[in-house]
Amino acid sequence: MQKSAQSRKFFASVMAMIIAVGCIAFSQSFGVPAVKAQEISGRYKDPALQVPNVIVAETQAAGVRFNAFDPTVWDFSEALSDEFNGSTLSDKWHQAYMDWWPIQQNEGVGGSIPTYTVNNGVLTLIADPSRPFWWDRGLAKHDGYRGVGIMGGAKDYVNNGPQIDGVPIQKHVPYMDALATTYGFFEVRTKIDRGATIIPAIWFVGFHDKGGNSQNAEIDIPEFFNAEDYPQHNNKLGIWHIKDPNAFPERPSSQTDISMYLNAGEDYRDDWHTIGMEWAPGYVRYFFDGHLIREHAVNINYRMIPIFSINHRAEGVLNPPKLNFNIDYYRVWKNRNVTDPYKAPTLPATGNIASYAKFSMFGQTSGQFNATPPERLNDGDLISSVYSGLQLNSPLPGRPAVTLEHTPLPAYIYADFHGSVNYNTVNLYATMAQSQAPTLVDIETSATGEEDSVWTPVAQNVRLNWWTNSNLAEGMAIRFPDVTNNKHMRIVVKESNFNANKKFAVSEIEVGQNIPLQTEQNIALNKTATAISQNSHTSAMAVDGNAATWWSAGNGNANNWWQVDLGRSYNLSGSELEFLDNTRIWKYKVEVSSDNTNWTMVMDQTANTSSEQTQTHHYSAAARYVRVTVTETPGTAWTAFSEFRVFGTPVNIALNKTASAISQNTNTAQRANDGDTGTWWSAGNGNNNNWWKVDLGSNLNLAGSEIVWPDGSGPWKYKVEVSTNNSIWTTVADNTANNSTAQTQTHSFTANARYVRVYVTDTPGTAWTAIKEFRVFGQ
Repeated sequence: MQKSAQSRKFFASVMAMIIAVGCIAFSQSFGVPAVKAQEISGRYKDPALQVPNVIVAETQAAGVRFNAFDPTVWDFSEALSDEFNGSTLSDKWHQAYMDWWPIQQNEGVGGSIPTYTVNNGVLTLIADPSRPFWWDRGLAKHDGYRGVGIMGGAKDYVNNGPQIDGVPIQKHVPYMDALATTYGFFEVRTKIDRGATIIPAIWFVGFHDKGGNSQNAEIDIPEFFNAEDYPQHNNKLGIWHIKDPNAFPERPSSQTDISMYLNAGEDYRDDWHTIGMEWAPGYVRYFFDGHLIREHAVNINYRMIPIFSINHRAEGVLNPPKLNFNIDYYRVWKNRNVTDPYKAPTLPATGNIASYAKFSMFGQTSGQFNATPPERLNDGDLISSVYSGLQLNSPLPGRPAVTLEHTPLPAYIYADFHGSVNYNTVNLYATMAQSQAPTLVDIETSATGEEDSVWTPVAQNVRLNWWTNSNLAEGMAIRFPDVTNNKHMRIVVKESNFNANKKFAVSEIEVGQNIPLQTEQNIALNKTATAISQNSHTSAMAVDGNAATWWSAGNGNANNWWQVDLGRSYNLSGSELEFLDNTRIWKYKVEVSSDNTNWTMVMDQTANTSSEQTQTHHYSAAARYVRVTVTETPGTAWTAFSEFRVFGTPVNIALNKTASAISQNTNTAQRANDGDTGTWWSAGNGNNNNWWKVDLGSNLNLAGSEIVWPDGSGPWKYKVEVSTNNSIWTTVADNTANNSTAQTQTHSFTANARYVRVYVTDTPGTAWTAIKEFRVFGQ
């Protein structure tokens, strides 16, 4: 039975076939009037009648009336519908059922791959008793169910509510949203086999576009119950609303779920029936064989996806039969007068394209997903963090409860893009980075995004040397060869810092082509530059931030060099060299040094074949000086370039150096510069004027410092002093009148010194002097 696309005889056909009912009285139990299937079965044999099976009906008690279907208001959506023509399912459907949950007791097996047929325009889901039971890790039992179904969309954590908290998602599912939508009229024609042990359902679940589990309503329209298994319901239809109590204002305040049982008025099995739902802002209406049977208020203004499923409950049943759930069609109409609030993401023309992706922090439990939803990873907020998943105890029977040391590694952060994209840079941001940020990662790509597909590394064993441990975000850039026409990427966390809750955290991810870090600046800008030779185009012109100026060597020789003094040591993440045009090939190398004597090559372009005007270099090194040596010029050209940029972050030269204090308790002085904000130095008394100091080992050129107080309850009043001999002290930052309560406070100054001291003149309230971390920057 092949069914047509939307009928051109839309309105005329509907009006010719509508059964006019002036008024239909409904019982208090919302029973459906006994309209036999044969009375309306002819409607389905006419392929032109692709319109909802809606009978004009009203209930005087509720004052509700559903008007005849009006083609001037409703538009059939072919994109959101499926006639199930052909012999296979279309790619609109995710052809598995909740496959981020495991189906068996043994680990590593996810979901339920459906047993189905598509023949003569009918989808048949088959409840096969030979299939394994559905394994509910949250309940640590299989509960006698075998689940089979298909879904109109997929992503990690869909329909993952608090009832299974503590259970991490077991399998990544690539993002798809072909049938996700908000509002409309939805109709399914279906037939269910007669027989015990099966529970078919047509249902919708929230798609979690935002807000963690807050967009997690479920509407079953309905869940079918049969008399053999549920005699108390006697072939009633169950309508359930769960997981998002805010979606259903009619519910009692003490009730998180709503369930209703609607009397079908007949045995609805073994014949075809239509199930319909109108969903609009503020209400839903349910229809059975064209009759309105219920309306009630809802607050669901987010996308949901359709699911067809059949649960086979046959535990203990001798030789249970295969049973079928048949679906003739799934049709959707959209109301022209109702605006869909969902706005599909668009691909930015340039820059950061992370907003075009759906992120997933793999391994989070439902509660962890709700507390720090992965949407924070691309919301533009560098501060709000997403924490890794951690299942503290194993619920599996026969296994002892275990307490994990930390989030198991490797862990994965997945990004599924809404379309094909190009990129060569991933920027990771973290707060309290030295306490909770990843430290060793890979970047991998895949053609399909399936967890068990081939993932190709594009950047391997990238070491992330975080230098801050403050509530401000720090960024790390990961650059790699161009990735083109890709839709699926993941970050593999192989090593990490872990916080007190045994988790790692990332606050933001940016993806794009040669995109700079928001916290990354050109640290070579206007710094002191020199060269082996120059003409009127001086060496300083290559770091003046103006691409219209340039340095030029004073001769046409090979091996002319140019270098920049950054003023102090930095952890370098790379550099960028801009030539005068993109028509010639320059051969060169980039070197770094800490003392301007011993040089290490970090980028070898002596065999360069690229004529790109701007060439980017990715490396990790700690250095003060950076040098470019042009080993070969194109033709007779003299060595020249317009701009050289260097990226990196200052080096904390106080880290793990010798520290002392006027007094201390068990929280010793060394804990204030150990790089761990989970430890601290505390004075041995509650007096004012306690001091702490660090010996840098020799006189160094200093450029500033940073202090992390125990909390943000200050203000702490203090001064920072420096000395070359540990005797005569000079104040370089006077905060003795400080009124800031910021936990982390930064000081900019220049000095040459060996010793740096913090002198606390007044503490907040009755607090004893304490410092979590003190950092010094310089060379």
